[in-house]
Amino acid sequence: MSGGLKILRDLAHDTRDEGGNVVRDGTQVFYTTHSPSFLSAGHFNEIFIARKTRTDGTVLRFAKAGDFVDDLRARKSIGTTVDKLLLQYRNAYEHTGDTQKANEGFFARKIILVEGPTEALLIPYLLELHDLDLTQEGISIVRCGGKNELDRFYRLYTEFGIPCYYMSFSMVTSAWIQREIVKLPFRRTAN
Repeated sequence: MSGGLKILRDLAHDTRDEGGNVVRDGTQVFYTTHSPSFLSAGHFNEIFIARKTRTDGTVLRFAKAGDFVDDLRARKSIGTTVDKLLLQYRNAYEHTGDTQKANEGFFARKIILVEGPTEALLIPYLLELHDLDLTQEGISIVRCGGKNELDRFYRLYTEFGIPCYYMSFSMVTSAWIQREIVKLPFRRTAN
């Protein structure tokens, strides 16, 4: 498989214009995958997600880095460029501590964002105690590498139309789960 990856990398060598758009003479490579190994949240502007829904048919979702720059300026009064924003996403992605799970998020039906490894280990266990099957529901738990990165990952996944929820260690107790889990839009498994 590594030979195939090298060929894809060689063919996918990109030249970009000032807007960040890929400019190529000749060869274009498109590949589809169900494997998170081929994705990188750090290069989200190169990902297109096609999903088929009962109500809308096939829907194609993608994210434009320029829209993220505009959003940061409007919501947080932060000025940046597309190149700087993409670098910040690549850095945040690499510091999640679990890039595989961050990639899996693009295939999830729902995502629970958590700060770090404690929540990433504890929350699935507690949810299973309350009859929630994460795999059956298509729920991915993505750790963001700290509370300061939650907004970044929330913005990213929701842009692709993936509903996100946030849970932190401080809010996760058995009593909280029993009280709040019924409010989440997930099906429960039968006992």
